[in-house]
Amino acid sequence: MITSENRKTIFSIWQGIQGILILIAVYFGGEWLARFIPFPVPGSVLGLVLIFALLQFRILPLDWVDRGAIWLLAFLGLFYVPYGVGIVKSGPLVAQWGWQILIIIVVTVLSVFAFSSWMFGALKSRDNRKHG
Repeated sequence: MITSENRKTIFSIWQGIQGILILIAVYFGGEWLARFIPFPVPGSVLGLVLIFALLQFRILPLDWVDRGAIWLLAFLGLFYVPYGVGIVKSGPLVAQWGWQILIIIVVTVLSVFAFSSWMFGALKSRDNRKHG
């Protein structure tokens, strides 16, 4: 017998599956679009821009992808395991180029932090002027 609690659980699971399927479809849409753009842009990046546009212009309701995105974010750490294994297996290469790699990582992270904070400040001041 299906109780109301079971219905909520089933509906929640369906929302998660639906969200993941939509995200996968948008990803493949980005991959498909990448074939027709005359300059090299990864399909995953185009998919990200596409999902942003769909959500921003309210073509795609956030409720449709929210639960699936939460599920994927819950397992995000597992997606990095293969990269970690690859780094461990490349021990001699890391030993040879370790300092250079570390400098690149630090400069990249600091650049992203600086740009993100600058962008946040610019958008926040624009929002304050708009809603002043």
